[in-house]
Amino acid sequence: MHIPKSLKVVIGDRLTFTIGNEQIEAQVDSIRKVDWDTMQPNFYMFFSSGTIEQFAHTYITSFYLPAEKKLILNQLLKNYPAMTILDVDFILQQLTRILAQLTAAINYLLYFALVAGFLVLFSAVYSTLDMRIYEGVLMRTLGAKRSFLQKIQWIEFSALGFISGFLAVLMAQIIIYGLYVWILKMDFNPNLTLCLLFPIASALFIGLAGFWGTRAVTNQSPMQVLRQL
Repeated sequence: MHIPKSLKVVIGDRLTFTIGNEQIEAQVDSIRKVDWDTMQPNFYMFFSSGTIEQFAHTYITSFYLPAEKKLILNQLLKNYPAMTILDVDFILQQLTRILAQLTAAINYLLYFALVAGFLVLFSAVYSTLDMRIYEGVLMRTLGAKRSFLQKIQWIEFSALGFISGFLAVLMAQIIIYGLYVWILKMDFNPNLTLCLLFPIASALFIGLAGFWGTRAVTNQSPMQVLRQL
């Protein structure tokens, strides 16, 4: 269905075809949809019987050949040198390899984003560490327990990690979706395992990193900190 859309052709339109040095005109009576799940020929114009028989033409067909008999193709080409053979299995393997490499490259960007998030987190924690220590001392002076402060820190950084991981994997899936659907014109199947596990793993690692980076907030003596002010 992509060719009629790109050419803006609808049923009833008349198209002019140039074959060699001659032209013929035909009316569009029907439009067929491409079935990507079959190896039958697609993207063809079908004419009424007797319309183009007078022009030079070639024949096309498709057949299945087991992998262990692929050497027969070499003999077939020797016997019929004017024949053109396309190994669909090899083409599909190459396409699958390219798609896997593109998907892996986008996922690597996802991992780099997570590493960058770690670095930004450590920079933000250490730049505000003095303020965090002061706030922690005030809360402990007012009766807050050390375990309560540790829970707050763990929840804070775990929530940041989960949101960051969710946004990162969402952006990666959107990019892969655009690559498959809009560029390659293929069906897209989201990686649900990655969508579920990556935010959880990000919450765990960033939560631990933030908790470790702010451990001084709960280890400082309130009396010592207040005397230094």
